[in-house]
Amino acid sequence: MNLYSFTGAWAKLVVAKRILVLLMTIVLTIAAGFQLSKIYFEDSTDMWFLQDDPMLLLYQQHKELFQNDDYLVVAIEAPAGSPTVVNAETLSLVRKLTVFLEDHNHVTKVRSLSNYQHMYTEDGILNVDYVIPDDDETYANLTPANWLKAESILLNERLSRDLTVSNDLSATVISARIIENHLEQNAKLEVAEDFRQYLASLQLDAEIWKIHTSGSATINQEYFRNSNADSSVIYPIMLAMIVLLLLLIFRNTVGVLYPLLLVIFSIVLTLGITATLGWPLNILNISLPTLIIAIGLCDSIHILVRFYSHLGKGESSKEAAVKTVQSLFVPCFITTLTTFTGFLVLAISNLTPVVEFGIESAIGVLLAFILSVTALPAALSFVKRPVKRHGAAAKYLASVAEFAINNRRTLVAMFFLSLVPLTYWLGQIKVDTSFERNFKQESKFRQSMRFFDEEFTGALSIELLIDSRSKGGAKNPIFLQRVLDLQRDLERHEGTGRGLSLLDYLLEVNAELHDENPAYYTVPDNSRMVSQYLLLYRSAGPEEDLSDLISFEEDKLRMSLIFKSRSAEQMNRWIEEIEHTIAARYPDLNVALTGRTVIFNNMDQYVQNGVILSFSAAICLILIILFVQFKSVKYGLIAMVPSIFPILVAAGIMGLFNIYLDIATMMVAAITIGLAVDDSVHFLWAYIFAKRAGASDEQAVVKAATTSGHAILLTSLVLCCGFLVLTMSSFVPTIYLGLLATVIIVVAFLADIILVPALITFTRFRVFEEKPAHSY
Repeated sequence: MNLYSFTGAWAKLVVAKRILVLLMTIVLTIAAGFQLSKIYFEDSTDMWFLQDDPMLLLYQQHKELFQNDDYLVVAIEAPAGSPTVVNAETLSLVRKLTVFLEDHNHVTKVRSLSNYQHMYTEDGILNVDYVIPDDDETYANLTPANWLKAESILLNERLSRDLTVSNDLSATVISARIIENHLEQNAKLEVAEDFRQYLASLQLDAEIWKIHTSGSATINQEYFRNSNADSSVIYPIMLAMIVLLLLLIFRNTVGVLYPLLLVIFSIVLTLGITATLGWPLNILNISLPTLIIAIGLCDSIHILVRFYSHLGKGESSKEAAVKTVQSLFVPCFITTLTTFTGFLVLAISNLTPVVEFGIESAIGVLLAFILSVTALPAALSFVKRPVKRHGAAAKYLASVAEFAINNRRTLVAMFFLSLVPLTYWLGQIKVDTSFERNFKQESKFRQSMRFFDEEFTGALSIELLIDSRSKGGAKNPIFLQRVLDLQRDLERHEGTGRGLSLLDYLLEVNAELHDENPAYYTVPDNSRMVSQYLLLYRSAGPEEDLSDLISFEEDKLRMSLIFKSRSAEQMNRWIEEIEHTIAARYPDLNVALTGRTVIFNNMDQYVQNGVILSFSAAICLILIILFVQFKSVKYGLIAMVPSIFPILVAAGIMGLFNIYLDIATMMVAAITIGLAVDDSVHFLWAYIFAKRAGASDEQAVVKAATTSGHAILLTSLVLCCGFLVLTMSSFVPTIYLGLLATVIIVVAFLADIILVPALITFTRFRVFEEKPAHSY
């Protein structure tokens, strides 16, 4: 049985068993729908990296030793009319927020001005007590002298500055450490959202109180909130636009309802499989519905256009459905196979969400194809009423094809000349995975990040794991002195703020036990004294237990260094300089840099390598598929031109307008290369069939333009309008997805109807000799 006979038999079977096909589709979709309740949203740092990634293993070791480094950070400015935050009104608010966070079941530790404690000696005994008593009634009864004394303590004790209050006391910070529990996947989101709602319930006067939030909890909340906003507002508008266009194109409910049901069923089935695999949703694969809508619409519009074309010739709905599947099965399969391959190669990435996104997308593409050649023709076989054919569009496309043929030399020359500036701009693209750029400049979140940078030298941190390599070695004075030198050195580095380590507490204890003599703000003389000082501190009953600063075996220390938020390129440079400083000046210390900031900045290299490897592999595999299917290296290359050229144009725009390459823009190429390949395959398939039927190159090109070109025009129009709606988003990655995808779709369409005809007639390729007994 040849290919044509097989597709014909398949189409007849689908139509003959159409009720069974539709029932099976509905049953499987409902079953997948029940799995959707298992889907959860994951926002952990660990989820991004493969389980054996060295950076991830180091980060996990750090968390096991010193607890989690996920925080919700809240900054409160001094109220209007007050020069500092040391007053009853501010402390009362700080206390309310602190108590709320302390009581939250996902918070393990809260540091704030209301529970801040200082050290002092009384009768030779070390005491740790609140700077300001933690009680609203006491706040109201404190005298001006009491408040001045509190200000003096906060200004003179190093432990408070930048960690609890700003240097001039004009702002204060509350930091809440969030639980590290893999069973609580949404802990950060819940803390941030619960805090936001609690803050709103206080109904604070915005003219008096300026409050800023940051930390990993806020970052994840902003991602999730913007994604949800898009889902609840942007995507419905996108769907409404698609419905309107489908209605204008097909002028009946079938042309609207069937494509929408196809993409909805594909989405539910894909997400159902995702849930069954136990994979979570994240900020990357939450765009799966957009992808499946695009892929599903392409196939369904091609099928509907061909189906109505057969109906217009007087054929019955069953005959039209059979002939449609028979003629489009192979090109749809080729486009599915190339798109499937393009997504599947993402599995070679070093980033787990990218791997999962590639596999999930490949599954979604395959499911959309299966429904397109089963459920869709089965449903179409019940349709009775034809629609008016679009003769004007066909004439227009024929005239465009003729223009391309007549001006083929000029068009081919322009194509090759355009590669020069595109290649140059392509080289200007920079990789930057900085999360901050994903939000608009005027967003409250970015303004808060700037506030933290200016008032507290940053809201991020890098973590240093310092290993003495011997049990109890972290109490060795020589080792501690070197760690102190390192801390002071790094605090002077560009981009960093103050550090926090065990040394800050030891130095404070030493000075207090010597009547606050600055000369004793030093490392204790011997290990025994270090142990005694730590014991004295613990015996005083402080809020801080220091267990997150020294390991249980007392062989390792943790140092947290405040870090400013900048572009990933700038932050990478700072981190490299810090690593160089450590290697050059502190080779005797075994120091490892880790923490969220460090490992996320390593994503730059992963993204760059992933783009190069996956895109190169995708192109090679797609070329092989096209070579085999078209039985010609030349046709395979022609099919790739309108597939790759739009990606080059989008990349050139990115380089020209300084749009950084990151996870989001990397996904644009992955999503749209499949769409571009789809159009070129359909066009060339129509051309080849016309050529094999005896048409000349010129006649075959015009035939392809008026048949497949019509469907390509309609799919491009629908997808462009759909993707353009995404530019309304408040989330920058979504805006880039909409903008760049639109550019790629437009350029791909123009390349298919102008550049491909020019290339075909310019090169005069010979076609494989087989002539089928049917027309395309």
